[in-house]
Amino acid sequence: EDAERFISLLKSHDEDVSSCAWEYVTVLLDKKILKPEEVSGVKDAFFQLLITDDEEIRLPAWNSVIGLVDKGVIPPDQVRQYKGYFFQLLSDGWASGYAWETVKDLIDRGIIGKDEDKPFYSLLTSDNESVRLHAWENLDVILNEGVLDLEEIKGLKEYFLGLMRSKSKFYRLDAWEVAVKAVSKGVLNLDDLI
Repeated sequence: EDAERFISLLKSHDEDVSSCAWEYVTVLLDKKILKPEEVSGVKDAFFQLLITDDEEIRLPAWNSVIGLVDKGVIPPDQVRQYKGYFFQLLSDGWASGYAWETVKDLIDRGIIGKDEDKPFYSLLTSDNESVRLHAWENLDVILNEGVLDLEEIKGLKEYFLGLMRSKSKFYRLDAWEVAVKAVSKGVLNLDDLI
């Protein structure tokens, strides 16, 4: 009976309530309070959180995807159809940095394909300096996961160097931190920085 009450929270039409409830699901599954099949039966309510216009709801939902996939509640191929909404988070100034925390796991689970390079090109070349900086800060993920190769990224280095000339001293400062990593990865050479 308590499990049924909790399931009703997962399906709540109040997105704030539903979102908070979904954040507890993996813990309740681990404690055997809920069964995967019980939660799987209301997964459409979770999918609604993945596509909501409210980014404060959508971001934690996407951060919960991996746990739910790993517990067998939702299959990766069903999540894949909503990945455009995740790329929107990566393209948003405030949410971008937080959304990057999930990129590697989404690629590892096949939700984002390694052949999907266009969104990553867009992020690395974005007019929004915050979005572009977050993408360059995650150079390791882009390279290590094989989304773009070294030569492709080298071809985009002018977009990174533009961050080093930003009007924002904070972006310039962060860009210098990324520059060290970019040199060690072979994306930049020391002459680019002088």
